[in-house]
Amino acid sequence: MSDPASFSEIIAQREFLRRLAWALLRDEHAAEDVAQDALLHALLAGSPALRSPRAWLARVVRRRSALWRHREAQRAEREARATRPESVEERSDRELLLQHEVLEAVRALEPIY
Repeated sequence: MSDPASFSEIIAQREFLRRLAWALLRDEHAAEDVAQDALLHALLAGSPALRSPRAWLARVVRRRSALWRHREAQRAEREARATRPESVEERSDRELLLQHEVLEAVRALEPIY
């Protein structure tokens, strides 16, 4: 797609690609990144003569959006794994303190109880 007509066709799809990416991702910044990435891919890689550059670009946006969602899910999972030990330790400390308080309360009871 190195001829000016193809370049113009690609650039003319910018707003469509941004809206499509937003509909898929529901994240304004990610949608902008994905749309720009698709445009850059089309401009740098070029492609054979297409009947519909818009459809081709839409497929690129869909693939890149899926990749973005996958990476975000992986990131969220890594962050969740990284925070678990702290929360488990905090809970363990609270449980230990509670057990200690219960033991002290039981010891404070008269022997008959």
